[in-house]
Amino acid sequence: MTTNKQHKAPVIPMTTFKTDKPHTKTVQGDTGTFFVKEDGIYFAGFAKEGTPPTEKRICSKLDVLASTCDESSHNHGVLLKWKDNRNVTHQWAMPKAFLAGETKDAVKPLYAGGLDIKAGRGNNQKIVEYIQSATPHQWLTCVSKTGWTNGVYVTANKVYGQEADKYILQSESITTSATNQTTTLGTLEEWQAHISRYAVGNDRLLLAICAAFAGALKKFSDVGNVILHFHGNSTDGKTTAARCAVSVLGSPDNLQLWKATANGLESIAVKYNDSLLALDELRQASPKEVGDIVYMLGNGRGKVRADKGGNAREAATWNVIGLSTGEITLSDYLKSEGKEVYAGQELRLLNIPSHAGAGFGVFTTLHGFSHSADLANHLNASIHKYYGVAGDAWLERITQDVDTLSAQVPSAITQFVASLGTISNQAKRAARAFGLLATAGELATSYGITGWREGEATQACKTLFNVWLQGFGTGNREEEQIYKAAVDFIQKNPNRFHLIYRPKDVNGVFYPNAEYQLNQTQYLHNRVGFQKDGTYYVLLAQMKELALHSAYDSKAILKVLKARGFFVGDTSKPLRVTTFDNPIKVWEVSKDVLNAE
Repeated sequence: MTTNKQHKAPVIPMTTFKTDKPHTKTVQGDTGTFFVKEDGIYFAGFAKEGTPPTEKRICSKLDVLASTCDESSHNHGVLLKWKDNRNVTHQWAMPKAFLAGETKDAVKPLYAGGLDIKAGRGNNQKIVEYIQSATPHQWLTCVSKTGWTNGVYVTANKVYGQEADKYILQSESITTSATNQTTTLGTLEEWQAHISRYAVGNDRLLLAICAAFAGALKKFSDVGNVILHFHGNSTDGKTTAARCAVSVLGSPDNLQLWKATANGLESIAVKYNDSLLALDELRQASPKEVGDIVYMLGNGRGKVRADKGGNAREAATWNVIGLSTGEITLSDYLKSEGKEVYAGQELRLLNIPSHAGAGFGVFTTLHGFSHSADLANHLNASIHKYYGVAGDAWLERITQDVDTLSAQVPSAITQFVASLGTISNQAKRAARAFGLLATAGELATSYGITGWREGEATQACKTLFNVWLQGFGTGNREEEQIYKAAVDFIQKNPNRFHLIYRPKDVNGVFYPNAEYQLNQTQYLHNRVGFQKDGTYYVLLAQMKELALHSAYDSKAILKVLKARGFFVGDTSKPLRVTTFDNPIKVWEVSKDVLNAE
């Protein structure tokens, strides 16, 4: 099932901007004249009268194609284009702010992009002067991040939509990872034959590919940022599934790692705005930061930072559908570090066991391969030969259907959730995310992109939603966590409950008329309640301590525990102790609850 066919180098699409005058043949600078020739940019300084100017080549050809600014007429820049010594075309919308700083900062990205700058005193300054002096005839609207803007979809290399020729991504650097994001290699038919078709009958692989399509479709729904987390034993194929998902949109290099700081992942999330954010190996994330990182990625908003003047800069934002892999769940990882997981985190990072239960790891069917490793090897080889073509076709189609998708996508998600029957509100939140993936997969199928049969994406998403629900639970997750935390706290911390007893004589008989009193030898500075005759009583003020400092307040925790039968009766009980002048109101813990655990 392999091929010896020779494959071409990756194609990096470049949006072509049409203009009557792509560049001026001469550019007048402050210190002389620049001549734009096919073999480079030449400069001739002002000469004395009667003396002919002397031209010298300062760099290879550098076209200034357009001026740029955002919709508010800020963030002005210029669109530059050149070829390196390998004849590869490079394009960069340079912020004009670069030209106001050090010369080296302005030309460094050009060096990195392969512009052939001749050695010589002052050539760097001349390049900056040339760019500043050029007067291109076209204006483009620039955006600072990839994704949707005014009905067009902007990537680092190509803009999709009816008004694609009016927009450009403007950034502070030229990076290989940015261009890899939408690089294409091979044909759509080859991607279908060597990758997509093997998702049929393999729900986890199919779900991962649907996630790649769903990133750009998320704009048309009210689904929040969510990350699907495949967890299980190493070498079971979960990273292979993630790589196949990445192959939809571009190079395999787009599979990122959890091994990054919160600030680093914030920058990565912005780069994949309105797209797929794929992260490998959860355990490599910082145990101190990973819980907050999950909240950050799910909330779609970074930190507010100050600029050099002390003013608050606008926080980074993003919309993503995420795909994650790891040997353990977030809950297990946090617990191993002595931390608790919260329902909000588990609704942003949806746990799906990577093992499909057929004995083939992430796979259920092997499509004629003898072993699961053979299928995985085939897929891992294929993603380096065929990628980006499905995403290119996908973005071309959905940018044509913007008006209809605004109604079609929410309706399809609603139907998907309704088909699941009665589920909790928290489960509905996750169900809508699975519904978005199903909608994306079915739509891509209807466009002829996946090669799957109608209904396959929906069925796979329903199956794996139920797998997720089985692990998450059918009730309210926060309430379940509060209940379990309360039971666990009492069992592990009986010394936090002050002992109340009645005095006995040497024969173990209660003294006549003896009243209950505190054990004076038991000093407690962090008392949660009392213990009397094997029964535990909890003070209302200590409910948050009992529930491990839940985000709920004490009365809300009390309401949850009462509803779950944690306490005896519906009201507090007055506990009389001789040590106190007045009875203390406490809540009696049901012995049945503790014995059941």
